[in-house]
Formats: sequence, structure tokens, C-alpha cells
Amino acid sequence: MDKSEHKVIISGKDAEAAAALLGKRLGELDGAAAQVLCDASSSLAQNETANTLVYSLGAHDTPAFAAEKIVDELAERGWIALETDELSPAEEAQIRERLQGLGYVD
Repeated sequence: MDKSEHKVIISGKDAEAAAALLGKRLGELDGAAAQVLCDASSSLAQNETANTLVYSLGAHDTPAFAAEKIVDELAERGWIALETDELSPAEEAQIRERLQGLGYVD
């Protein structure tokens, strides 16, 4: 995972909502950080650098969809890591519940 400073510039109708969801999503990922900027006019997009991702929301993109697409793009660029070796407590509980339902665990 690349530890240098990164920027994400989001433009479009629901850019602010997408930025808020992206910030929350990045907060859920250990060590994932990026400066998230909103730009309704798209003027910041012209300042794109090697450490900048510019995302323009499409006409039918929801803020949640855009946030997940940006997370995927950040992972593809190696700026964040999505995979972890540990299960979350919720995932462990779900697995245990399934195993109990199958009769493998009391």
C-alpha cells in the first residue's frame, strides 16, 4: 500500500454526499487515508497529479455507488488495501450462526 499523500476530487450533483460516504468508508479501513475534495465546477480536476484521483458522478450514480467505485479505484492504484487477514466480529458471528444452523457447532 502506497503511504504517500493522496487526493480524491469528486465532482457532480451529489459530490458532497459521496465525499461524506467515502470519508466514512475510508475510516472503516485500517490505515486508509486520502484528502477528499468536492468540486461542483470541475475546476480542480485540471490540477490532477499522479497522487490525485478525479471522479465525476454520472447522471445515475448514487453517492453510495460512487463511494464504493472510488474505494475500488484506490485499491486498484495500490493506495489502500481492502483485504485483511482477520474476520470482523460480525463476520465471525455470522459464520458461527451458519455452522450452528448446520449442526456443526453447539
